[in-house]
Amino acid sequence: MFCTNCGNKIELGEKFCTSCGQTVNSSGEKNAPKTNVVKTESNTIKQLLKICLWVALVGFGIWLIVALGPLWIIAIILLLILFVVANK
Repeated sequence: MFCTNCGNKIELGEKFCTSCGQTVNSSGEKNAPKTNVVKTESNTIKQLLKICLWVALVGFGIWLIVALGPLWIIAIILLLILFVVANK
């Protein structure tokens, strides 16, 4: 049997999912609706989008170094540092 929240395999007789900690009823299914599986898939998609964003930012940074030269990079790094410090 599998947890309907995270999809982890659940052995017969277990009271909790070993992956997400949710309680399991006697039939082996978590006591939550099956729509929680979609949340896990959307979280995976969000993580993939974050990775793609970082790859794009790194690629843009490399392009800046090649196309505009190192002086622009120094200015951009200083602006980023000021932005981070101002938002703390």
